Amino acid sequence: MTTSVMTDTDAPLGKAPAFSRAGTASWPLAGIAVLLAAQFSMIFTRAINWDEYSYWREVAYFADGRLDRPLQTFHVRLFEPLAGVFATSTDHIVAARVAMFGFELVTLWLLYAIARRFADHVTALFVPLAYISAGYVLQHGFSFRVDPMATAGLLGALYFLLRRPLDWKSLAGFALCAAFAAMITIKVILYLPVFAGAAAWQLLEVRERQATFVRLVIGGLAAGGVFALLFWLHAADMAVQESAIDRSGAQFESSTGWVFFLGIPPYWPMAVKSFLLAPLLAIMVAMTPVLLRRRDIAWSQKAFFAGAWLPLLTLLFYKNTAAYYYVFLFAPLALACVPAIGAARARYGAKLLAIAFTVIALGTFAIEDRTTIDRQRQVEQNVHEVFGQPVTYFDQNFMLGDWPKANRFMTPWIMERYHRAGEATYRAAMQEQTVPLLLANSQELRDLMEGRSDSFLLPADIAALRENYIAFSWPIWIAGKRFSAGEAAKSEEFLVPGPYTVRGGPVTIDGIAYGENDLVTISRGYHNIEAGGDATLVWGERLELPANPLEPGPIDVGF
Repeated sequence: MTTSVMTDTDAPLGKAPAFSRAGTASWPLAGIAVLLAAQFSMIFTRAINWDEYSYWREVAYFADGRLDRPLQTFHVRLFEPLAGVFATSTDHIVAARVAMFGFELVTLWLLYAIARRFADHVTALFVPLAYISAGYVLQHGFSFRVDPMATAGLLGALYFLLRRPLDWKSLAGFALCAAFAAMITIKVILYLPVFAGAAAWQLLEVRERQATFVRLVIGGLAAGGVFALLFWLHAADMAVQESAIDRSGAQFESSTGWVFFLGIPPYWPMAVKSFLLAPLLAIMVAMTPVLLRRRDIAWSQKAFFAGAWLPLLTLLFYKNTAAYYYVFLFAPLALACVPAIGAARARYGAKLLAIAFTVIALGTFAIEDRTTIDRQRQVEQNVHEVFGQPVTYFDQNFMLGDWPKANRFMTPWIMERYHRAGEATYRAAMQEQTVPLLLANSQELRDLMEGRSDSFLLPADIAALRENYIAFSWPIWIAGKRFSAGEAAKSEEFLVPGPYTVRGGPVTIDGIAYGENDLVTISRGYHNIEAGGDATLVWGERLELPANPLEPGPIDVGF
């Protein structure tokens, strides 16, 4: 068994001599085309993940002049023109996914172009096929997150670093791509072994190693300089200019305790699933260290493939390895597998290998949930119909894009910090702001509001929410209170001031009687309530139920 690694490593990227069996390229090309077509349809049918809503919220806030955090928000400048084009965050995200699909296309081409440095045309085509056929990449490669953009930027930097000659144009391209990726996400540092392998390849392939080393250092310094310039320009017009950089720095420092860990990986089931959904790639990843011991692979190439393989170890210390992370991780792993792909192709042929990659991926595509996204869109439409204009709200994930949100994104990291701090921040927010809406768009929130869970929030916050919001139209909870006939007069605390509508029986508030459909303005604080029958106070001026109410069902997708 032999690998298909090239020996003509002096050829420019993408211009190595055509392989004698170039006709078999139609099989991996067909596989890529089929999976791209399937994936493109998923842009419009796959449920919006919770962090996609949060990611869009940053764009909406930036367009409205409210974004005050420059770190890891560079994407807002690219997507700002989309703000306000559609009625719902869901539709904005779908449109943004189309752009992310474009970034993935760039990634696929770069995977081929980089692999072409080390392999023949056909073998190189299997690298993007192996990547897109991985189940998590098929599902998340177009998602509105940092990963598609950062991966494209980092592979672009890698492409320029592997060019010959390593002239100023290559170094400029490297610096721009690397700086762009770093502006998108700080987790670009996890690709350091990949770039170290590429630098080692450059040094081992040339005679003038000292001059090449100097160029590599210049490229690194240039990337840092471009990043500093972009960060300064991006932060210059943030909403809170003086504190924006300090806030980003504090966020970076506080996040280090969350993103790195010692012990058992918290997302290890997803790691297992990621390779179960990509069994061929998993086998090739496992084969790579063994194949790199072969003598027919040059040391320079071994250095690169080893560097591209090493990000696999991030699963042992990097915590944020949910499903979308594999869009980022599998790109260098696919490149590391060039020798394994060459060996598999030599043994099984291009046709069988391409069919296997494609069919396995289509299995993931076949079981996709294509209904939740319509329910998510309907939730937003119902909220807009009920309120008519933005109000401040609580929810899990910033679902209402440009509406003001009174609580933070309820990620595991944020909730861990919330419980550690032990401060009733939800009650505090209600005492400082008027928050008439609670959108229960996560199972945890629904369990809390429906009395099935008493551990998601602190007791004071649970009491504040349960005692001040009532179910209105699933999953919409509105500030209000219910009273039963025969209840004795009592003092009730109202944490959401504003107009309330009387529904049901009559009610006496602070000695004044009100009947069905009457409006009463209630201030924040305690008020004496006496109900003459079953009565409800609902925040707002005679708010109506939405025309198309939803039945309980799936609307939230974590990963």
